[in-house]
Amino acid sequence: MSPTEDYFFSNNIEVWGFKKTDSYTWFNTDSGQFIQNRLGQLYKVNEGKCERVIG
Repeated sequence: MSPTEDYFFSNNIEVWGFKKTDSYTWFNTDSGQFIQNRLGQLYKVNEGKCERVIG
């Protein structure tokens, strides 16, 4: 299991969908939107601000 999958699973976050580009992956979840960069760093988007949760 990847660190991102483990984070979502451990925090009981349901992923509804995602969109992947060359540089980023956007996750739409029941806890809001998350963005992951190519380095594997995962950020939670909250009121226009990004808070790193992995990496």
